[in-house]
Order: sequence, then structure tokens, then C-alpha cells
Amino acid sequence: QGRAALQWHVPSQWRRAALQCMMLPAMLKIHQPLFIVGCIPFLVACAATPDVVWLLADQWRHDWTSFGLEGLETPVFRYIAEQGTRFTRAVVPSPLSNPSRASLATGLKYSRHGVVDTGKRHELHVDLPTIYQQLRDAGVWTLDVGQDDLTMLGAMSGRPCELEGKAKCGSRHARQLGFEDHARCYGKDFAPHAKHAYDPYTEDLEAKGLLPLYRRDFDSCVQSSTIRTHGYLCPNASQLPQREFLDDWIARQATALIRRAPRDKPMFLQVNYAGPHPPFVVTPEMRSMVDRGVPWPLAHNSSGLDNASQQLIRANYAAGVQHVDTLNRQVLAALWQRGRWNETYICISSDHGEMLGDFWDNSPYFESLGKHSPWQAAVSVPLACMGPGVPAGRVVEDPVGTIDLAATALELQNASAPAGIDSVSLVGMLHGGEPDGRPAVSTLMMPAHSFSTAQQRLADGHVYKFVCCMGVCPFGGDVRDGAVLPSKHKWVRLLFDLT
Repeated sequence: QGRAALQWHVPSQWRRAALQCMMLPAMLKIHQPLFIVGCIPFLVACAATPDVVWLLADQWRHDWTSFGLEGLETPVFRYIAEQGTRFTRAVVPSPLSNPSRASLATGLKYSRHGVVDTGKRHELHVDLPTIYQQLRDAGVWTLDVGQDDLTMLGAMSGRPCELEGKAKCGSRHARQLGFEDHARCYGKDFAPHAKHAYDPYTEDLEAKGLLPLYRRDFDSCVQSSTIRTHGYLCPNASQLPQREFLDDWIARQATALIRRAPRDKPMFLQVNYAGPHPPFVVTPEMRSMVDRGVPWPLAHNSSGLDNASQQLIRANYAAGVQHVDTLNRQVLAALWQRGRWNETYICISSDHGEMLGDFWDNSPYFESLGKHSPWQAAVSVPLACMGPGVPAGRVVEDPVGTIDLAATALELQNASAPAGIDSVSLVGMLHGGEPDGRPAVSTLMMPAHSFSTAQQRLADGHVYKFVCCMGVCPFGGDVRDGAVLPSKHKWVRLLFDLT
């Protein structure tokens, strides 16, 4: 048992020396105090700082994995879950990209970091402390790749960046956030508005003469959609070569960052895929992975959305989910080649979910395509973590907040937490401890969408979801009807039993 535990926590070159040190008392008949003194360097090695990796999809709902949906294949997610712990009720801080990712970056809940919406006016302020800064200051090599939604990369952030140049400004923002190395980009929804390259990915496309094809893909999708299905009904396949697809570029950049990371330093890597976020444009290769002639299950309470549209939307979404999972194989292979596999924690998750047409018949109240909704499909995401000391195959059904990944990374990599953060480490739970019973909260406060939800297991053993909405709450919002609670204010309150 001692040998197995040591193998998990100590780099291979130290393991042999430490095991030899353990045998010294018997071999040399040394006094126990001398043994302890002589082995101090190797006992310290047992606490060596591990690598931490976050694999984050964009807009991936909790039940669209190979655990929850027949016909959908997510072997990398399944592998991480079976090698570690899977959380079936992981709740995002907000069902919107920018505020959710700002909470991951700062460890602060939605109401405290100032990022309440998307767009330039709601960037993460560069003076706000981030966990990446704390990790870097603790000697961790911090890496970021893809669409992190934390700043506008300098491409659209006003005159100072125009004077400085996009590349320099984007790098300055990355350094201010706390990253040692990076390959950041925008998401797919910027493409229809771009006349010129606006980030490293589109600069790469422009250099290869492919930028017009990229724009044409998304123009075609948007033109084929109505206002209510904007970016979702995309019947035409992408004309880009598969290798030049945005998520493929992100995966290549991630592996490059891993390979050039110093091997004598612990590493933190955040991989931010653009998919399966809309517009739901996919390549022929991606669609071929899910075209099996088996219809996808229809959305809940969605008689007003025709079956053909639902099948197109859901097939393209499935293709996006499976493709991101496939690309994660490249990242795992690069991590293995780095030589610290047994000293690496990997968490796979998303920034928020996707409604996929659920409760279309209720959509005057909240979006049934998208994520501006308190429903479970929008606020709950897949989450699984593996690493040293994490029990294999464990399933936690209590609600947890993905905001707690922030404090978890800090504790795993021996970094100090910024003062006053709301994030609470999951390290104890990851190593087999029981859930602490705290509520997992998700909030969005916008003029058209104002709500907050809290999920918690109570003393009766049931998991309850409390929903507060400004003005109106959707009924039947979590597959079953909720009980209406009395309120003297403009807030409508509902209670759901999710058990």
C-alpha cells in the first residue's frame, strides 16, 4: 500500500530513491532518528506539486454524455469518470459564458466579480485578482488556450489596443490575467461580423486563404434560421478542411503549449473549446460520427418545434459534443508524453448548458434554445475529475458548484487563495470525503432574464432546487412541476424536488 501511494504522488526519479531510503534502517541497522533525518528530502518530495488540467467545452449540458444519452459517444469523458469521480449535479455559477468563466478565474460568485453579461462592457477587470496570478506566483507554469471569454483579447477593446496592436495587446491581457503562455481566440459567433482577421485563429485562416470560407459557413447558417432558431438550424456542412476547424486548432495549440512547458515546473492548463456552442456548423466528418439512422430524443414540452428541426439541431449538437471529446485524446496523449501522468489532476466540464428546444412551448418566458434559463439543462453541466488519490468509479449525486474548481486548483498546487473568495476546495471530496452539503447556486441578472437557483440535499435525503425569478417563473421547468411558494414581492419562487 505504501509503495502504491508513493507511486501516485512522487515523480519517478524520486520514487526509486525514496524506496531505497525506506529500506536503509534494515540494510544498515541505522537508528530510527537518523533514518527520519536522512529521508527528509524524499518525504518532502511526496508533497511535490502536481499538474492540474481543465478541459472545458462551451455550452455542454449535463445529460449529453455517454452516461446519459444512448447513441452519444464521449469516451474521454467516460475514461476520466471511470478513473476518477463523476458529479451528476454540477451547477455553474451562471448559465452564461463570461460570468461563469469569470467565477472560475476569480473564485467569486456572480454578484461579486462585475461580469454580469457578455460583450465588451462586461470584461473581467484586469485589476481583479485571479487564481492564475496566485498559481503563477506559487511557481506554477500557467497556460491558457482557446475561447476563455475573460477579455476581448485586445482586438475590440478600444483605442489603446488599436495603437498597441492586437497581438501585443492580447498578450498583455494574458499576462495581466496571470498566464505564462497562451493561445487565445474568440468563439464561432464572431465570424459572421468579421471583415478581417481578429484573433490568432482567423489570422491563420487568412494566411491560408480560408477566412472567406469560415465566414460563409456561418453566414449560411444564420440566413437559414429564423429569429427563434438563430444559429441553430444549420443544414449546410462547413467547407473548411477538418484540420482547420476552430476546435481542431484549439486542440493543436493545447498540445503545443504542453510540449513547450518547462518540465521542471508544475503546470496549470485551461483548455477552452469553442464547441459545441452555436452556430451549430459542423464538418461532414463530424456529422458522419453521429449519422446512424437513430433519431435523437425530442425536447421536453416542445410540440411547437417541428421534429425535423429538432433532429437537425440535436444531430449537429451531438456532432459538436463528440468532436470535442475526440480532440481531448490529443491533449491526454500530450500529457502522457510530458512524463507526469501520475502527478496530474484532470477535470472535464463546461461553462454552462444548452436548452436544445426543451420547453419550447414555454419559451415566451425563458429561452428554449440557448442558456438564459433557470432550467436544469442550462445551469447543470458534466463534471468528472481524475488524479492522484481520487477514487476510481465514484459517483457523487449531491449538488456541487463548478466555481469550487478554482479553490481546488489552488489547494492542489499549493497556492494561496485571494482574500475573500467564495470558492471552496473540493480536494477533500475528490480524495473520498463526503459532500459538505452546501447549496450550489446559479444566477443571471439581466433586463430580460433575472433569476437565481440553489440546489441542495436536505436532511430528508432529497435534492431540492429553489428557483427565484423576477416577475414570472416557468412552470414544469425541470421536467416535473414545481410548487409555487408565497412571496410578497415581485419575485416568483418555485421549489422542485429533483430526487
